[in-house]
Amino acid sequence: MSDDQAALEAVTGAYPGATVRDGYLVVDLDDSVPSAAASAEAVEAHGTLAEASGYSADMKKLDLDGIGYGWVDLDTMGDLAKSSGALDDSSVPLDTGNLNKLRGSLVGGIALRSDGLQMRALGLGLADDLVVDMGKASQVNELPADSWLAFGLSGLPAALTKAYQDDPTLGGADESLQSMADRYGLRLPEDVARLLGNDLAVGVAGTPSFNDPSIQARFGGADADLLNTIADDVPDYDSSMLDITDRGDAVTIEYGNPGRGRLGEDPRFTKAVPDMDKAHAVMFMDLQAVNKLADSPVQGDLGYLGASAAVDGDQAEIAANWILE
Repeated sequence: MSDDQAALEAVTGAYPGATVRDGYLVVDLDDSVPSAAASAEAVEAHGTLAEASGYSADMKKLDLDGIGYGWVDLDTMGDLAKSSGALDDSSVPLDTGNLNKLRGSLVGGIALRSDGLQMRALGLGLADDLVVDMGKASQVNELPADSWLAFGLSGLPAALTKAYQDDPTLGGADESLQSMADRYGLRLPEDVARLLGNDLAVGVAGTPSFNDPSIQARFGGADADLLNTIADDVPDYDSSMLDITDRGDAVTIEYGNPGRGRLGEDPRFTKAVPDMDKAHAVMFMDLQAVNKLADSPVQGDLGYLGASAAVDGDQAEIAANWILE
């Protein structure tokens, strides 16, 4: 008996419907999915997924020479949710309203690269009212060069305005937000940009430490006077510990000694974070620094992780790199 035959017998002992087709082992995990035989019949009748125009077009847009892929037809998923009555089930503890708007498709994959791993996912043909144009995250580039943890987000006022349009109560948080807005003479959501700016970035830099962190936050387009007024109202606020400075392109708030230079010119950041030219959300993490902070027993250099998200019309994209050098 060959190894292949022995393996098949071992699998069919647990899963009687298991078969080998075109060199691949096909296993029926439970009765909720079509049997291998039914799947084979469907392929004979309708062809393979690779021959479906929607799938093949989405995979072409993904443009990833990967080791694994996933794909979901959101139109069909939405139709199934409606026809099954799942959206009418009041016991579901989620707001299922947006499921009625499902449209388009999701496709993603993971690939090996010479210096690590790459992941990419696309949302294609999405409903217009599920997508917000949030601009580009650029302030994250201006964070200190020795930052080991960084986040950047642009277009937050646009996202909050959209949230207000969808739900004026913001899930019950509107009263507390309005109370703060009234205290400082702000109109919501119009004046969110005065408080948070249109391009927000936060970086943790220097030697990893819980006791003595060094942090810089950048608020592109924010109102420096407003931020100083709010800081003055914080109990036990000490201006010698927190530095608020209007730098022209952004208001910065610094705690500790976050250092200088530009993160956007650091090789770790430029290698790890993909598609910075169009990203509206960015994350960067030096995993070795995080490992030291957590006092982990893991030895060796864990590299660094970068991710970005972008929206272009009815298309949304998330990409990530894990760099191991």
